[in-house]
Amino acid sequence: FKFVNRFRIQYVPHNHIFPSDQDTEPIVTSRPDGSPLVLKIRDIELENNRKLKNMEGIHVISDFAEIKTLILRKIEGIQ
Repeated sequence: FKFVNRFRIQYVPHNHIFPSDQDTEPIVTSRPDGSPLVLKIRDIELENNRKLKNMEGIHVISDFAEIKTLILRKIEGIQ
């Protein structure tokens, strides 16, 4: 994101997000009592994910394995 005032433009570095609703397949999870709960992905969630991917300063993580790489890079000081 950028904000502009009379004196300067400040850049805010990348923020990472891992939305669970990136695919059209329903997500099966568990209720507190252990019974299954099926979450159907709506078109609005998919549209919001597309919008997130186009936002400056936002990095949408599409694969859970990518999180490990991001953490290791942060530890090593690589951006």
